[in-house]
Amino acid sequence: MKDYYIVRWGLMNDEIFSHGSQIEWQSPDRVSFKNSMVHSGIVINQWSSEKSYGLYFSSPKLPLLTSHKTYFLKFIGQVEPNNSIMFTVEFFDYYGESLQKDFIRSCDDSFTVPDNYGNYTISLVHAGCRSITFKRLIISEILLDNVMSKDTLLIENNHDFNHLLFVEPGIGSIQEEVNKLQQIVLVKSHANLLASELLNAQLYLSKEAMSGVDSFVQSSHSKPFYFIGYGPISNLAAKYYAQRYPNSQALVTDDHLELFQYQKIAQQSSLDEGIIQWLQTSVGVSRPNIKCYYKNKQSDDRFIGAKLLDYHRNLLKLEGQVIS
Repeated sequence: MKDYYIVRWGLMNDEIFSHGSQIEWQSPDRVSFKNSMVHSGIVINQWSSEKSYGLYFSSPKLPLLTSHKTYFLKFIGQVEPNNSIMFTVEFFDYYGESLQKDFIRSCDDSFTVPDNYGNYTISLVHAGCRSITFKRLIISEILLDNVMSKDTLLIENNHDFNHLLFVEPGIGSIQEEVNKLQQIVLVKSHANLLASELLNAQLYLSKEAMSGVDSFVQSSHSKPFYFIGYGPISNLAAKYYAQRYPNSQALVTDDHLELFQYQKIAQQSSLDEGIIQWLQTSVGVSRPNIKCYYKNKQSDDRFIGAKLLDYHRNLLKLEGQVIS
């Protein structure tokens, strides 16, 4: 398993108790649950490592865990009242018999994976809660820091830097990608970073992302500033903010998704209608302050697989060019 694994709400399993519940699916990263009539001990939602043959948006499959290793769970969201939910982790053998069941009541609690397990489930269990805002659940081998706790985070290597790099979401964890980026001389010596744990980073066009960009711009107000992308999501963000802010430039590659894919992400993320309109009218428009520093031939004919490429190597092409 990578540094950590993010579990989102998904769709409710038909076997999960939901009678009388108010469930509002606001986006893949934010689901609201309310039900004051549920008794403690009732499973509110459940995820499994077994392959699902249900609908496209069925509950996400859990990652494989390594036997004898210890893992932690961290819930990201809000619950009313505090400490009124818990999680259970149950392992089964290849015949469906329970091997082990652990109760996780806080982020300090851990569980150790048994030997020769067939599959496992994680259950969100009612323990007196009235409402839950569920953002994500994180599975990790280590206790997690603030980078993973925040939805979107401005990582400032230096307040005086006038380059902002959008961290490209991909198949690895965002922390893993940030660690790779911080090893690149260009990043360490010239750029601050904007990182997001949200699905597809919500294109870095959410209000929280815009606030992070505003913070960067305010610290760079006396000089020109640059927005850097290196993959389909980060390139789009760099182009958007170069259009939004005068005296700025976007440094991008030619990696991109199809327009309908960007629109689908924007709609699922409940982004403002103005963003969706901008995608329709401006996403493919060339502008003098948008510079393509690398044409990535690997991304030709990529389509559905575009987001699976390791894009951070693109930045090595920019590193060899003049950047001030």
